[in-house]
Amino acid sequence: MLNEEVILTATANLGTVMLQKMIADHAGHYARPDVFTFEVNTTPKQVASFNGGARPIPVTAPIEDGLSTGQIRNERELRGAVSDVAPGLLGAPIVDAR
Repeated sequence: MLNEEVILTATANLGTVMLQKMIADHAGHYARPDVFTFEVNTTPKQVASFNGGARPIPVTAPIEDGLSTGQIRNERELRGAVSDVAPGLLGAPIVDAR
């Protein structure tokens, strides 16, 4: 069969195949609830820690303040506030068509 094209066929006992899959479970051995458990920790984690001094004010603080005080009233003002705290984040500025 070397260096030539052939069709290889085989006959298998499907009962034996299923039994072996149930015993060994090669494709999904982590799916055994008697051995493994799956847990998701939903507790928020701190991404960074700061040594000494005061913690920095979050970048979103001015935007949150503007929204809560009513200084930011529409999408245009929101985009302006975002571009103030993070220039280039939103890409090209909105052009007023009026």
